[in-house]
Amino acid sequence: MADLSPRRLLPVVVAITGLGVLTFAVITPALPDLATELGVSRAAIGFVQGAVAVPGIFLAVVIGYVADRRGRRLVAVASLAIFGVAGLAGFWVRSFWPLVLLRAVQGIGTSGMLSLGVVVVGDLFAPGKDRRWALGINSAGITITAMISPIVGPTAARSGRSCCSGWRCR
Repeated sequence: MADLSPRRLLPVVVAITGLGVLTFAVITPALPDLATELGVSRAAIGFVQGAVAVPGIFLAVVIGYVADRRGRRLVAVASLAIFGVAGLAGFWVRSFWPLVLLRAVQGIGTSGMLSLGVVVVGDLFAPGKDRRWALGINSAGITITAMISPIVGPTAARSGRSCCSGWRCR
């Protein structure tokens, strides 16, 4: 397989990093409804959001080590798989603590996705103007994703709930 140019790989990096940002931003507007649906206080529902961040605190160094030893692609694929499986499982959970646990597992994938963006840009682009440009594009992708996901996420969820009453299908 022919190597792709760094400029052709940059959208993939931005997409993976942006997907990691979605973990935090897209659920925020739904937290009050989720608290009501799960029968917990609005204070307790913060665990659903916070559980995603905790793995990154402890795993950033480990993920970097594994990426250096085993390869960026393996870590990216594993992170995406963990993120996706835990996110899908979280959609079907109907109680609070299992949801918090799945969000923590999803945070493992998220921490890999967020950590790799800057590292891969550093790998792909030589120091100087091109690397600064690529880091700027990646940062813009993160900012745009964080900005629009609280709007797009709940809108998409509402449009997919034709059979549903409340947050989850009954």
